[in-house]
Amino acid sequence: MRPVPNIIPEVQKVLEKNEHSKIVLDNVLAEIQETLNQRNENHIIKVTLEQDAEAPRWKEIVITVQVRERDHNSKISLWEEIEEKVGAKIEQIRNKYSPKEWKIIDKITQNLSIKLEEHPRFKHIKNKIIHQSLKGETQKMAHRGIF
Repeated sequence: MRPVPNIIPEVQKVLEKNEHSKIVLDNVLAEIQETLNQRNENHIIKVTLEQDAEAPRWKEIVITVQVRERDHNSKISLWEEIEEKVGAKIEQIRNKYSPKEWKIIDKITQNLSIKLEEHPRFKHIKNKIIHQSLKGETQKMAHRGIF
């Protein structure tokens, strides 16, 4: 059995206040874990709330996926697989709701990001991060988005 994602208390409070956020996050985390488990990938998942230094009132939920060290192409391949499956899962969630509620789901995904980084427990860390926001803006690495 794989470890349960570590969700900080600040994020738990957000989820308690907003049922849609909880549904989106639970489904996204499940999809990420399923993808990693299918690949028999050792991993750690942490969920934090981060604040933008330039816009302190704006906060986003960040899912950090830590995996073993790998070459660049393998990281891109893993990232693309996670991105594709998470995008499909979010679309499934949207389709369960009315068009009026799509705006709520879209706002949640605009404030949700995934980071993929190497973890020292799984090999030597080089502090390389691939980070793609679910709203489609490249944060740390130029990469084609599907959102």
